[in-house]
Amino acid sequence: MSTATPTLNAKRPELSFNATIPRNLVHRASVCEVFLTDAVQVDADHFLCGGQLPRVHSFFSDQAGAPPRYDSLLLMEVARQASILVAHRFLGVPLDHKFTFISGGISVVDPQALVFGALPGELTVDLRIVGERLRDGERVGVEVILDMAVAGAPAATARTAFMWMTPQQWDAFRARGRAKRGIIGGDPLPLGPGADPAAVGRAAAQNVVIGPIVAGDQDFLAPVRVDLSHPCLFDHPLDHVPGMLVFEAFRQAAMASAGAHHGLAPANLVMSDCTADFVTFGEFEHPIMCHAEVGDVVDSAAAEAYPVVPVRLEMRQQDQTIARATIELSVHCHRVRRIGG
Repeated sequence: MSTATPTLNAKRPELSFNATIPRNLVHRASVCEVFLTDAVQVDADHFLCGGQLPRVHSFFSDQAGAPPRYDSLLLMEVARQASILVAHRFLGVPLDHKFTFISGGISVVDPQALVFGALPGELTVDLRIVGERLRDGERVGVEVILDMAVAGAPAATARTAFMWMTPQQWDAFRARGRAKRGIIGGDPLPLGPGADPAAVGRAAAQNVVIGPIVAGDQDFLAPVRVDLSHPCLFDHPLDHVPGMLVFEAFRQAAMASAGAHHGLAPANLVMSDCTADFVTFGEFEHPIMCHAEVGDVVDSAAAEAYPVVPVRLEMRQQDQTIARATIELSVHCHRVRRIGG
């Protein structure tokens, strides 16, 4: 992940922050799940988006730590929305086209910029296209870097790589993939028991997306919980496990395993960096397991920065990798004695 400071042009076009954009432009059903307010084009591959970050949200504000701050995965969701908005509004992608994300990530530039202020966070996104995917000479996907500033302060850098296709292409693509894995149909798996919310840095049980972890030495394993009734993660009907649920399962598995291995309170862990690759779709009919490998607590080379715990993760279904990630958790407290050591 790049951690370059956003370089927003002082003469950039004006952005409006008065109302959210139409929800269909970011593939949301609920207006309250739309965080962008405007978008303008600077040049062929450069765009600016405006948004407002909520200080109260049933999912993104449900963090056990203090002080209250904007969730880094909230900014990842903003990156997803901005990517789709730019594709529809400026790249000519029809509204009925389906999107698939190949990879994505978020890196916090300044944790202090994410601490709540007296007003909702006014967000500016500087989005640049840095790569493209072509089919028969036609653009069918792009890779973008998004520099984000909250109330004018550089906050985070995100990256997404994604493709789009017609509904007919999507249906054929999904059918081929499911048939190759022998998935013909069937009911979604029942929702299994969740981990203790405190063990994954959450307050509300409905936002727990993994089951209890099984601990090894440095390796941990947890089942992924796919709650099709979750109002944010399944804001609208989907035919696969969404990327935001994958990100959240990775984070919760990282927090639970780092907390258990190093004797750290998950409430004192903040995800400061995450990069994920999506290999194939997670399906509803078979169990999904998340494997985490925890590294040592490392003192940051940056002045006055928090120590970090690196965690490598892999998500598997039917003995097949569906996603991989690397996460860094910032330790916002002193380390305590390792459990069992």
